Amino acid sequence: MTSTKKTLLAMSLVLGGAAFLGGCSDEGPAEKAGEKLDNQAEQAGEAIDNTMDSAEDALTDQGPAEKAGEEIDEAADSVNDALSNDK
Repeated sequence: MTSTKKTLLAMSLVLGGAAFLGGCSDEGPAEKAGEKLDNQAEQAGEAIDNTMDSAEDALTDQGPAEKAGEEIDEAADSVNDALSNDK
């Protein structure tokens, strides 16, 4: 192939591709429905993540009884350490 033919072929491919892609700017009903489903699925996933985070926080947060129990444990450890150092 000569360089002129190669250049014409390359230009034809580029212009043809641009025309093909340029004609796809309007979204059809299937594309719009697909985007709506994608958005709804993303929102549902975010809602599930938020619910799981809330449940995890509720399970790991310490209530007043747990905090009191830890303070009693710390006080008992302090007494034991003090008694052990006196010996």
